[in-house]
Amino acid sequence: MILPLLTLALFLGLYPVAGVCQERVVLAGTGDGQEVFEHLAKAYMRAYPERVVELPPTVGSSGGVRCAAAGTCDLARLARPLRDKELRFQLAYAPLARVPVVFASHPGVTVSRLSRAQAVGVLTGGLTNWRALGGPDHRIFVVQRESTEAPHAALAGYLTELAGQALVGKVAYDADEALAAITGNEFTFGFVSLTAARARGLNILWIDGLEPGPDGALRPDYPMMMTHGLAWLPEPSSAARRFLDFALGPEGRAALADLGVLPVVP
Repeated sequence: MILPLLTLALFLGLYPVAGVCQERVVLAGTGDGQEVFEHLAKAYMRAYPERVVELPPTVGSSGGVRCAAAGTCDLARLARPLRDKELRFQLAYAPLARVPVVFASHPGVTVSRLSRAQAVGVLTGGLTNWRALGGPDHRIFVVQRESTEAPHAALAGYLTELAGQALVGKVAYDADEALAAITGNEFTFGFVSLTAARARGLNILWIDGLEPGPDGALRPDYPMMMTHGLAWLPEPSSAARRFLDFALGPEGRAALADLGVLPVVP
């Protein structure tokens, strides 16, 4: 389980606490690309030590929308834009960054590339052994995500061959569960955000030669992306507005630029 960022910030000594009355902003929602929001929150608290940003454990993008609409959090953190059925809440929304979705395995498997056909084969059960991908002679354990979740939508938007096909493997119901399955079993194959894969030292299997170039920069035309953003009530608190001004302005974009994501420029 992801600790609230307040606890993490206290541990890291990112801001003083004694005798200081600090304003607080709570961001509730997705666990996919959690690293994006944590990175942004840490940058904000370094710049403004008297302010606190909390990221409670994930309740999903949909849960974040409901929290923001009910006023039980200041901002919703989303791994996708608002859905049509969520427009009834009349929330404001702004994208922050485009975050790559990648195939990943435990670092004990060192396969670094796979073709489009191989990816489809693994996900649909046509390929069941790592040896078919150039890896060890061992069964592939597949971790899926629900079709309504942002990582699955990013994947399906690129691998259109998956449409109408039954997918194999265990379904993880949030990012934490998917990451735990991959990190806990050497022969597990799944798809997660690039930021999460890098943060946990997972092995990344780049599809169709779409790995970063020699300078490590991600290709701007990388096809499997989630759009991370924030949603809030039309009249946010002054504390929430200050965080939004930072996150959506040049300071926020600069903070995200070195994280391996593509900041959205208004």
